[in-house]
Amino acid sequence: MAGFKFRVGLAAAADTTIIMGARHAGVAMEQEKNDSPAPSGTHYQIIKNELAVRDFAAWLPPLVDDECYYIKLFCRRKYDQTMPQSKTYNLTRRIVTNPDSLVNSLRMMEVPLGAYNLRGVGVSQESLAVYISTNPRCRKKATFNLIKTLVDKVQNNAELRPHSAALTEIHRAKSRANFVTFDIDVDNPLIKANSEQFDQVIELVGREAVSLIKTRGGYHLLVEPKKVVSEIKNWHPRIVEITQPDQTGDILSPIPGCVQGGHTVQMVTSMGRQ
Repeated sequence: MAGFKFRVGLAAAADTTIIMGARHAGVAMEQEKNDSPAPSGTHYQIIKNELAVRDFAAWLPPLVDDECYYIKLFCRRKYDQTMPQSKTYNLTRRIVTNPDSLVNSLRMMEVPLGAYNLRGVGVSQESLAVYISTNPRCRKKATFNLIKTLVDKVQNNAELRPHSAALTEIHRAKSRANFVTFDIDVDNPLIKANSEQFDQVIELVGREAVSLIKTRGGYHLLVEPKKVVSEIKNWHPRIVEITQPDQTGDILSPIPGCVQGGHTVQMVTSMGRQ
């Protein structure tokens, strides 16, 4: 089956070109070489390619009442070993947004260097990575859960951090499942051995159901359940078997056109949403 042909090494260059086979008609997006300039030499840069961010915003499913998208900005030590040691990701900032405001919301994160600080250490540009919930969050559900959370904390004389609690509840309050995401590592031996695994996924669920984001360390493969056309009812375990993902489900994805540990995230193809 003629399909995706990747000129992608395990340490792919930023301007990697992805070519789709004729039978996989869709949109092939090549990494823009004229990335957006940094706001200034004294500010963090979150957006590297504004056009790619705007294309991604247009690709996101539109929101309905009481919905929003949830964004997290991380400082990750795996990208810069000079950052403080942590058993979990170092969370730098959280916000909510909508597709029309995505670029402006991200620009608001581009604050002066050193404004992000962890344990007395200024966060480095190289350590930053920004992620989004591709499944919308429900504000109403989050509000009900927040009320219960805050009441419980008051009753138990626990520390009150309403703003943080509100954002946590928004993160938890999935509104609807537009996508099931598979986080695939390029260092996975299966990918080294079988470069046509994405073709297998497309054969399994149909090309209209599949979108692909190239990340710093691999890919996020997004499957849109309502567009799946498959003879196999339980297609999810089969995709897990094919791709051997690090994690799967309702997970955050790096934002195309934005930074991820010095890498510019790229939307490879969005066959199902054009």
